[in-house]
Amino acid sequence: MAKRAEEKAQVVGLRYIGEGAYLPHVPARDLTAAEMEQYQVLLDEARAAGTFERLYQPVYEAQSEVSDG
Repeated sequence: MAKRAEEKAQVVGLRYIGEGAYLPHVPARDLTAAEMEQYQVLLDEARAAGTFERLYQPVYEAQSEVSDG
């Protein structure tokens, strides 16, 4: 179910998990949504090359959960 919640949630940034590895011209740190737009072309190239997932994880907006109790 967590997968479904992630699909509906909006990505608000990227968490850097690269342990020192980096993409040229992209900061090796967490990125905000604005920075994601700024570096979109380079991030898309990294996705196509298969390196993106080793460097960044999406950060989703906080979701409030409804409970029955």
